[in-house]
Amino acid sequence: MAKLKDLIRGNDLIVAPVVCNPIMARMAEDAGFKAIYLSGGTLGWVKCVTEANLTLPEMAEVAVDIRAACKLPLVLDAGGDITVFSAQEPFTNLQCAFS
Repeated sequence: MAKLKDLIRGNDLIVAPVVCNPIMARMAEDAGFKAIYLSGGTLGWVKCVTEANLTLPEMAEVAVDIRAACKLPLVLDAGGDITVFSAQEPFTNLQCAFS
C-alpha cells in the first residue's frame, strides 16, 4: 500500500473520498481509490452535532475503526491550526495525515 507522501510526490491526481465509517472505507478501497478522507465536519453531521461539539476522542475512535478495516492512507481533517497540534496525540499510532 502506497504512503500518502509517495502519492503526493507522484504525477497522478489523488482523489480521496470522504469516509465516515469502516464500511465506507472498505467500499472506497474496493472501488480502487488510493486514499481516504475523514473530516470533523462530516463526522459531526453523521453524529448530528456541529464540528465544534465533536470531541477528539470521538474522531480517534472512528479513525481506529476505519484503520482496522482499511489500510489506505487516511487524511484526518480535525479542524484549524490550534486543533491540529492538540489533535495529534490521540492519533500518533494510526499513521494518519493531518489537513
